[in-house]
Amino acid sequence: MAYSLQLEIRGTKEVIDNLGKSPQAVRFAMAKVGALLERAVKIKLSGEVLKVRTGRLRSSITHEVRDVGGAVELVVGTNVVYARIHEFGGVILPKRARFLVFEVGGKKVFARKVTIPRRPYFEPALDESAPKMAKTFGEELERRLAGGAA
Repeated sequence: MAYSLQLEIRGTKEVIDNLGKSPQAVRFAMAKVGALLERAVKIKLSGEVLKVRTGRLRSSITHEVRDVGGAVELVVGTNVVYARIHEFGGVILPKRARFLVFEVGGKKVFARKVTIPRRPYFEPALDESAPKMAKTFGEELERRLAGGAA
């Protein structure tokens, strides 16, 4: 999904220089922020935005901290194919037939297209969590750089 959150690190030159010497501290802080956002998205998917049927989408939300070209990147997301249509909405059209065929209430339905309304769960979770994520990142980074974490 196409969302991003940027955290600006402010501090003395010593603090910023220490970040380069301690990339593990940044990874740990990012992991903590990732867990926070993952939890917020899962809460949105626990009936607040979408009805829970199988729980597949909710259980597929994960976070991962990656090293990418000298930078540390946090990825929170899912590999479930229908996640995008729920977040952004859209129109589903048949690919190989004239009609889409599915069941509703035990009856077969034929449709030329189906419009899925936008039901965002990720964007609101990110918006609501951003201040807490920034605070958590700063606190965790400060704690780790001070040598207070294992």
